[in-house]
Amino acid sequence: MEVFAYKKEAQDKYGQKSFEPFIKVPKEKQFALDAKSDGDYEVRLMPPWSSEGIFAKGTIIHYFVGAEKQIVICPNTLGPNLCPFCRVHSEIKSDKMYLADTEAIRPNWRYYSNVVDMKNPGRGVLLWSYGPQIFFPIKKVQDSGRWGDVTNPLEGYDFLISRQVRGKVTDAVNPAPQPSHLLDDRWLDQRFNIDEVVPEADEALVKSLFASHPWKVYEPRAERSTQALKEVFPPAAAKSPQEVNGTSDDTVAPEKHVQQANDVAARLRAKLANKAV
Repeated sequence: MEVFAYKKEAQDKYGQKSFEPFIKVPKEKQFALDAKSDGDYEVRLMPPWSSEGIFAKGTIIHYFVGAEKQIVICPNTLGPNLCPFCRVHSEIKSDKMYLADTEAIRPNWRYYSNVVDMKNPGRGVLLWSYGPQIFFPIKKVQDSGRWGDVTNPLEGYDFLISRQVRGKVTDAVNPAPQPSHLLDDRWLDQRFNIDEVVPEADEALVKSLFASHPWKVYEPRAERSTQALKEVFPPAAAKSPQEVNGTSDDTVAPEKHVQQANDVAARLRAKLANKAV
């Protein structure tokens, strides 16, 4: 196999400069709305990329966690209760004292679709990363039946999105007034297989980030579960009454035990009587 020289500019397309660096698509083929300023957008959703029949793939993300502030996919997407950040978030989210930590580690749903930016269609099909505030309005339109299948190449709909940034981002999402066909049939061949470009979670990586995470208030290392404490300090084996009294069944006859118990009871009664005087 031929050897090639390293090109920083090319590598940067896939590096931490991307908003979601785990995405296996170059930045120039990604699409996102501006989170810092108002804007009006028009996007066309491409038809599903697989027989599963979905226009968007959803996943859960933790942003800027660990000492290196990495962006990672949540392990709970692989199975329940696999993510240490989510376990802590579930435990402390109701306590306002930990607000800074719960906000920093909270799980965030993210969705990915094949789209064309209709204000710049020459870019072709792009991978769009967006949040629930856009996904659910689109899904509501799609599921309503009023507009048919909005991803239909011949009679689909563009979506008009008006974004306002006033401390909190708000998006107005509406289908275009009239259906339309795709402007370029080649777009169908440019769709990404989103199942391949959005990877699965790396459970080992997330665990290492959890271990190095700079908590603001919460102190996970100071809190040990009951099971963990039992492992460090295993409970002593239960002692028999004979062992408690410094004797054993092999050396003390049964009648001796009775006498010892009576003696203890007598001493207790005497102590109580003296305190009452």
